[in-house]
Amino acid sequence: MGLPLLSVTPSPDELLGGLDVVLREGIDWRDFNVHAGLVNLALASGISAVHSEGDALVLTGDFPNEYLVDYHA
Repeated sequence: MGLPLLSVTPSPDELLGGLDVVLREGIDWRDFNVHAGLVNLALASGISAVHSEGDALVLTGDFPNEYLVDYHA
């Protein structure tokens, strides 16, 4: 597909800095879902950082999984 590889490696402080956002915006606070939310936030932040010329729309987590893959007519 010709997509570049983007490696995102947040520091522990950066990762845990997003915990309030994940807890506020998430709907399921089980351990795995909070972990996945932190990973998705780190990926979205990293992708957005390399697209500084404008706003970046980053679809991660449940939206692309459930709305674009799991449910079929």
